Amino acid sequence: MIHRQGSYSDSAIDHKVAPNCEGEPTAQQSSTNAASGKGHTQQLQALQDIVDLAELGAGRLDNTLLDQLHNLEQRAAQRLSRSREHVVIALAGGTGSGKSSLLNAIIGTNVSSPGVKRPTTDHAIGVSIGSGEDAAPLLDWLQVFERHCLEAEGQLSGMAGAVILDLPDIDSVVAAHWDSAERLIERCDLLIWVVDPLKYAHAIGHQRYLANLAHHAEVLVVTLNHADRLAQGDRADCINHLQQLLAEHGLDKARSLPASANTGEGVDLLRQIIAEEVRERRAPVERLRADSQALKQQVGQSVPDPGVFSIDTHELLEMQHEALNERDLLQAAAALYRRMAIQSTASPLKRMVFWGAKKLWRGVFGNGQEGNKLASKASDKTATNTSDHLTSANRPPIKISEQRLRYGLVDAVDHLVQRLPAPAAHRLREAAAQSAKPFAAGLRQQLEESLLIEPRRRWWWRSVALLRGVGELAALAGVAWLMLRSLADWLVLPPVPVPMFVGELGWPPVLIFGGISASILIGLAARPVASVGARRHSALLRRQISRVVESQAAEKDLGSLSGELDKIRQLSLRACRGAN
Repeated sequence: MIHRQGSYSDSAIDHKVAPNCEGEPTAQQSSTNAASGKGHTQQLQALQDIVDLAELGAGRLDNTLLDQLHNLEQRAAQRLSRSREHVVIALAGGTGSGKSSLLNAIIGTNVSSPGVKRPTTDHAIGVSIGSGEDAAPLLDWLQVFERHCLEAEGQLSGMAGAVILDLPDIDSVVAAHWDSAERLIERCDLLIWVVDPLKYAHAIGHQRYLANLAHHAEVLVVTLNHADRLAQGDRADCINHLQQLLAEHGLDKARSLPASANTGEGVDLLRQIIAEEVRERRAPVERLRADSQALKQQVGQSVPDPGVFSIDTHELLEMQHEALNERDLLQAAAALYRRMAIQSTASPLKRMVFWGAKKLWRGVFGNGQEGNKLASKASDKTATNTSDHLTSANRPPIKISEQRLRYGLVDAVDHLVQRLPAPAAHRLREAAAQSAKPFAAGLRQQLEESLLIEPRRRWWWRSVALLRGVGELAALAGVAWLMLRSLADWLVLPPVPVPMFVGELGWPPVLIFGGISASILIGLAARPVASVGARRHSALLRRQISRVVESQAAEKDLGSLSGELDKIRQLSLRACRGAN
């Protein structure tokens, strides 16, 4: 039984629903539940992949490619919401290829009539097999308004759930026919491409359509219609050439077969293919997978491989060393070591004298500003080299040039920027520039917590100070001895004995000049030792800086830059996974 519905205008898309035949579920439909459930899961997974790819590509891919992802996401969601139990099979081809005749032969009745003046189809025709009422929302979405419903009986008993479309000609002189054909080719689940012996290699069909279906071999059947018009030898040559052309488009796995609507050749095989697709519900899954795979390949071609999304650790090390005032810190550490060593090994007598002078100044001038200033001048004379005056309180701060880090990070991602689409390249450069400030702050904090610019006091400093103190005590003892001798002479007391050191040279002058000379010589000898220690302390600080810098470079905690690199890496991973 055939039900026919007339054509409607495009304005009726949301208001007209074609009446359909009613039919009860068959045993064949019940047997497909398990396969259908599995197919639905695969469809949802494929749809989720597209959604994830679109989210990752937002602001990173070109607008054209991003629009294609969103369109596929929308189209897939709309397709799944209309019907998950039907398989849409579209017969497409050029003028005179015999699509309408082949459709009539497949379903066993005439529902599509070739054009009268020329063999052309000017609008889409839909044939639903089985429960046609359930296919109405799907046909509305497809914008197919001439509809026919056939019972799933006889030779169509295994095709319940099939919705077969006869599309307008792809080479029609009317632009609207092209648009309708392209839209339905994009939305169908299984595409049967019908060609004839005269135009099977037509450039329009191959360059505009088949060349873009390289990932759709599983949902494409190429049929050479009117094969009965060819001699046996010509038929073989024609089929071989057709398969060669398909292989050039990456469709060597696509099914191809000769057919004839007049003799019925190949018609049973087409019915079998349709019945198998309806039974397994595989075509919608494969079509969505093929569409998503084609877009994933385009995405994969626009972004580099996942393995290149990293910043060279050596570059990070260099830029950190260049941005840090490392030279100032090393010089400050060496100067501080020398100062502390010189002050710690200075003459104890000299320190006592100037300490007394400082107390005297404060006693005379008070604790006011002028008194403190004069006392400081007296105290500063204890420093041997005033240009090296440096204490832990006024040591130079750790300075990191954010500008140098910004330039360094932007340069570090330049090899990726040159290979990315313009939106992704812009976002990556912005992320690199924005990461300089937190990266500098993190490096500064690590350095402040780890660096020891002020050295710990060395044991030899005290030893030198002790030796100098012994010598100066000996000199003071000699001075006291002479003063006691003079006092005894002045008071006419018994003379203080003065043992001779050698000849007429007594011990008091030997103690005075020997003690002072020993203190001076020990102090002079300590200076080169202090310089050596300053260099070693500077080298130790350099190693500490290197360890901190290497730790920062190894962690690669670059804030927004790390996040953006991870997003692009995920985008590339998903694209490569889909393309493979």
